[in-house]
Amino acid sequence: RLDNWTMEEVQFMKEHGNLLAKATYEVTVPAFYYRPREQDCQILKEQWIRAKYEQKKFTADKDINAWNLAVYKEDYLWKKGKDKDQYEKRKFILSEKDRKS
Repeated sequence: RLDNWTMEEVQFMKEHGNLLAKATYEVTVPAFYYRPREQDCQILKEQWIRAKYEQKKFTADKDINAWNLAVYKEDYLWKKGKDKDQYEKRKFILSEKDRKS
């Protein structure tokens, strides 16, 4: 858990806050970007939350076409190690020159 909410806060967010939050923090989410679901592991949900609210990767001040037009994009994701039952941060790079025709 990232934080603790009262039942009243949860109910309020269910009724009012989610649409406003999406309108603010999910404006430029690329269509291909994976949005974790309830049954997904905690690390995926945490990454999504941090990308949205801490890093503000998808707010209106971000260029909506940057994901689509970028010839080079770096970011990080968490990968579960083979030998260890823990997640490790991995850097990934998307490059236009690596795209197959």
